[in-house]
Amino acid sequence: WDWCTGSKNRNYARSLKSETTRSAAKSFMGMIHFFMSESGPARPPLTADEVKRAIVFTPESDVFRERYLLGHDLAVFVPGRPGPVFY
Repeated sequence: WDWCTGSKNRNYARSLKSETTRSAAKSFMGMIHFFMSESGPARPPLTADEVKRAIVFTPESDVFRERYLLGHDLAVFVPGRPGPVFY
């Protein structure tokens, strides 16, 4: 979480790569058009450039998910945008 909030690099550090992070990134890639649409979770919708810079986070624990992601499965951080987009 801390790395995602402060990093401007979408490539995870080697020590942070896991099956969970890869799976979250794949899920996001499958929903790109939804995040770029008016009916998607981002306000305003993400642009193509923002999608390219997006950093995807998913927690390993349910406690973290409930506390910091408000029960959502993904947090998408985009450098230059305030706060994450939850999905």
